[in-house]
Amino acid sequence: METKALDIPKAELAKAVDGLQKLLKVSNAKSDILQEREKIHLQVSMKKIPNLPEQIIKVNLPHGLYTADTDVCLFVKDLDKKSREFEVSEEHFSDMLVEKGVNCVRKVIPLKALKLEYKPFEAKRNLSNEFDLFLADSRIIRLLPSLLGKSFYGRKRNPIQVDLEAKDLKEEISKAVNNTRCILKNRGSSCLVTVGYSDMTRDQIVENVLKTVEQLSLKFPGGSNNIRSLHIKTTSSASIPFFVSLDSGETVVFPERKKEKNKPVIGEITTVMDKKEESTVGVEAVEVKIEYDSQGEVDEEPAQKKVKKTPKKDSAVTPKAVEKKTPKKSPKSATMEKAAKKLKEITPPTVKRLQSKARVLTPDKPSGKKKKN
Repeated sequence: METKALDIPKAELAKAVDGLQKLLKVSNAKSDILQEREKIHLQVSMKKIPNLPEQIIKVNLPHGLYTADTDVCLFVKDLDKKSREFEVSEEHFSDMLVEKGVNCVRKVIPLKALKLEYKPFEAKRNLSNEFDLFLADSRIIRLLPSLLGKSFYGRKRNPIQVDLEAKDLKEEISKAVNNTRCILKNRGSSCLVTVGYSDMTRDQIVENVLKTVEQLSLKFPGGSNNIRSLHIKTTSSASIPFFVSLDSGETVVFPERKKEKNKPVIGEITTVMDKKEESTVGVEAVEVKIEYDSQGEVDEEPAQKKVKKTPKKDSAVTPKAVEKKTPKKSPKSATMEKAAKKLKEITPPTVKRLQSKARVLTPDKPSGKKKKN
C-alpha cells in the first residue's frame, strides 16, 4: 500500500516554533542559573501501536546537529583479541581518525576496555551521561547490547552504526553525527525525534521539522494515516501542537510480519566416540535382544548387541562347581519334596505326645475358662 507524505502548512509550523522560543526566553529569564542550549524534539503520536519489533528510522536533516561542543564517543573492535592491553587498539583508531580529518570524536573505546573498565552498572551509567552521541563500528554493533545494557538501550541512547572501512570516512561519520533517527517500540503510542537545538534560528528549525515529517510519514508503520498528532517541545518545556488528525484508526494497515520457519537440519548425526583398545581377559559376552513395539513398522529382525560384563574378583568358576549344577525344577515338584521331608521328620512318639496334650471340647463340657462379661 502506497503512502503519501503529510502536507504540513509552513505558516502554522512557524507559529509553533515562535511560541516555543518565547517559552524558552521566559524560562531563562526566571532562572538565575546559566542556561545551556536545549534539544528541540518532534513528538509524534500514533493512532495504533504497531505489533512489530523495535525499528530505527534514519532521518537526513538539511541543517546538521553537530557543533563544536558536541561530544562523540566511538566503540571499535580489538586488534589483538588475546592480549589484555587495549591501548594499542585505541591509539591505532585515534591516529586513523586524525589522518582522515575526523575531529568530532573525542574518545575511542575498544571492546576490551568496555569489558574491563566499564563492567559495573555505575560505570556504564556515567559513560552514557558523559557524551552526547555514541558511534560504533559495524563489525561489533551486534555485541554491544549485552555489554552496554539498560544504561544505553533502555534510555534510547543506542550507538549509531558507522563503517570504518568506508572510502570517505569523514563523510560517513558526519552523516551519522548530523542526521537524526526515530526509535519505535511497541510499548507506547508516541515517540520523540531530535530536530534541532535552542540556539538555532527559526527557519533552520522549521526546515528540519518539515524534512523529518516528510521522511517519517513515508517510513512510519502504517504510513501517514497512522499519525494522529505532531507536537514540538524541548526536554523541559510544554509541547506545542501544530498538526492533529481527527480520523479514526480503523483504516490503518500495518505491514505483514514475516515469520521465519524453522528449516530442518539435513546432515549426518554420529554418536561414535573415540574407541580405545580394551583387554578382553575375564570378560564374558552376553547377547541381549532388543524388543520392538508391535505398532512399529520395522520388518527386519531385531538386532543383537553384545554387552560386556566384568566378573567379580571372588567369582572364580571352578570345574567342580560346574558339575554340581543341576537343571532347574518346576515349582510344583519343589513344594512336593519339601512336604515329604517334613513328614519324614515327624516320628510316632512325637505324634502321641501331641495327641495327649490335645483337649477335645464338647458342648456338655465347656472349657474351664469363662469369658468375662
